[in-house]
Amino acid sequence: MEQTQYNQLFSFIWNIATDVLVYAFEKGDYKKIIMPMMVLRRIDVLLEPTKERLLSQKKILDDNHINNQDPILYNVTGYPFYNASLFTMRTLKSETDPLRLKINFIDYLNGFSKDVQDIIDKFHLRQMVDNLTEAERLGSIIEKFTDDKINLSNKPVLDDEGNIKLPSSTATALRRAMNSRSRNTSISRSNCAPSRKSAWIFEASKSAQTDCWTKYLGLKAESPKSSRRD
Repeated sequence: MEQTQYNQLFSFIWNIATDVLVYAFEKGDYKKIIMPMMVLRRIDVLLEPTKERLLSQKKILDDNHINNQDPILYNVTGYPFYNASLFTMRTLKSETDPLRLKINFIDYLNGFSKDVQDIIDKFHLRQMVDNLTEAERLGSIIEKFTDDKINLSNKPVLDDEGNIKLPSSTATALRRAMNSRSRNTSISRSNCAPSRKSAWIFEASKSAQTDCWTKYLGLKAESPKSSRRD
């Protein structure tokens, strides 16, 4: 299963590079684009099932002028993060006008709670949206990351009978696919990556601080306290 996952993810990353990013960006920038989108989609897919319930709860809180909303909204999602915008990555792709898509995507990013905002800032995601829009690639990359044939969640996709249709994407498989893709195209490390082994960023939250990689790519609701070695 692990090898199958790796093959699927490697093919997925390869297709993004060859179908979307090629001729529009330098090869050294591919990982700086793919990695943040991977993290964002990993978070996004966890929030999809509770999106409507969260928006309903948010409206009730707003109508009642309740300021401290985070604990209640965390309880709705089941994670220490949420997105209060009207969008998910899947609904964003229905917009065909490039300028409107950019506006909606920025609104989507702005809708995330504080900890995810820290990730967005570290990745310079808003600047990346500008760059993708200018290169006329924003819609294409959203299409790739929301394709029904790939599951970037840490939970499997089931069919109507409860059988596994698409396996979950483990941190290990993601790490192998990204590292292999990096070696094959000389992709440089993202600015948010640790200074030594990029493998660390895909570990399922065994290390440390409330860092963007530890908390969200591994997607553990809580991270144990320990020290990280760079």
